[in-house]
Amino acid sequence: ALPSKGDMSRETLGLLEASGVGVRRKSDRLYVARMEGFGDVEVWFLRPVDIARKVRSGVIDLGFTGFDLLEEYAGSRDIPGSDIVTIHENLGIGECRLGLGVPMSWDSIRTLSDLAAKLHTSPTPLRIASKFPSATDAFMRTHGIANYTIISMDGALEASTQMGTADCIVDLVASGVTLRENLLKEIDGGTILESSLQLVANRKALAGSTRLRAVAREIL
Repeated sequence: ALPSKGDMSRETLGLLEASGVGVRRKSDRLYVARMEGFGDVEVWFLRPVDIARKVRSGVIDLGFTGFDLLEEYAGSRDIPGSDIVTIHENLGIGECRLGLGVPMSWDSIRTLSDLAAKLHTSPTPLRIASKFPSATDAFMRTHGIANYTIISMDGALEASTQMGTADCIVDLVASGVTLRENLLKEIDGGTILESSLQLVANRKALAGSTRLRAVAREIL
């Protein structure tokens, strides 16, 4: 499975072409295609989040998706008994980081420790808007922060602090321009993870199919 839209889709197709693996799709509106040299292999164009979920469940054997989505939706990987195995961990596409964004007006909050100290004495919990509730919760707990609540949102996270629906956000950041334009800033120690596009496979499917292993080798 390949990302279906945007720069990630175009760059993934370019990566395959550079590896000598062409993908034949009759129309950009179609979500299924064929891989040149592997006529029996179906290529599906899906949302990256769906790729993470479907590789884990075994609906999809092999897929390109972001490390951030694998951590959020696919659980622990590369350990005995896990459903997903990483074939290539950094393809140089979609590089970004998942981290905290707090209002610029919080002059005294420059580090995660500053934030933790503020919450320790706060009578109300910190409201965090995020598309990544599991990763956010795990990060906060790991750093001993308990006085917070997570608001799951699908989009426009940066606007949530100005609208008053959240105090801060956890979102993907590349250049940081969007954060700054919405009067938000990153803080030291506030990065949850670094992410980029990865090639992953369903562990059982990869172990049980010489054909799938051949496709993976061809891509690499």
